[in-house]
Amino acid sequence: MTADAFEMSMPGVGASILTLVFTLFALTTMVSYAYYSQKCARYLFGKRYGGNFIYIYLLLLPCAAVWHPTTTINIIDSAFALMVIPNLIACVYLAPKVLVATREYFCRHS
Repeated sequence: MTADAFEMSMPGVGASILTLVFTLFALTTMVSYAYYSQKCARYLFGKRYGGNFIYIYLLLLPCAAVWHPTTTINIIDSAFALMVIPNLIACVYLAPKVLVATREYFCRHS
């Protein structure tokens, strides 16, 4: 439907432009995920082991291309869901400090 809309508004080049836009979006997303994941791996596992995470990432790219899309999306969703665990621990740990800082802030600006 989107390709049809592009083709109707820009006859002859609409579908090509849309394909280019989606391709660039996919590539930039892969690069940003690789960068972000490597930074997180370096933080969690140290520079020596975390720096090797990029090889795991590059190895999984062709696997994700041949797997069923549902499998790939489920793995990605599971990884995102697992990120909740350290975030919840950090929120619980930092909550008292946030309350103190909030009270100080409102006392100063009241």
